[in-house]
Amino acid sequence: MHACSTASLIPPHPPAHLQTYSRDLIMRQKELYATRWRHETDTGRRYAGLVL
Repeated sequence: MHACSTASLIPPHPPAHLQTYSRDLIMRQKELYATRWRHETDTGRRYAGLVL
């Protein structure tokens, strides 16, 4: 995951349909992180520090 290389590819002001699309993806990623965080912490794994 290279944030520096992919950040330059993203336009500062994308069209409306791209904004809703990216917003949906971001919400989906947040849900995945939340469920993974709960599962990993409930089972006593080491993902608690990675989600911060």
